[in-house]
Amino acid sequence: MDVISNPEIFMIFYLTLSKGQNMAEFKRNLDRLRNFFTHHPHSINETYPEHLRFASVTGLKLIGAGMACLIHSFCPFWFENTASTTIKAMQEEMDARKHHPENKNPPF
Repeated sequence: MDVISNPEIFMIFYLTLSKGQNMAEFKRNLDRLRNFFTHHPHSINETYPEHLRFASVTGLKLIGAGMACLIHSFCPFWFENTASTTIKAMQEEMDARKHHPENKNPPF
């Protein structure tokens, strides 16, 4: 099944809500919509919830490291190693995921 682009998602929402389509069209559009959210996670052997959790935690860690950097820029005596330590730990975690035997097509 092909991957859909961002503008197409709105058309699919419209099509799935329209009353004039038959059940086969509805199911096809629903499958395309589902594929929009699962194509990338499946390409790295993850489910959507697994990918959502990992990406969310990664983003929160990066926000925290960024905030520590900003505070450190004004007060150099605070958070002297926080950002670099966080980023190094995240790199190790991503390297471990990349070399995991289940990840045949890692995105990194």
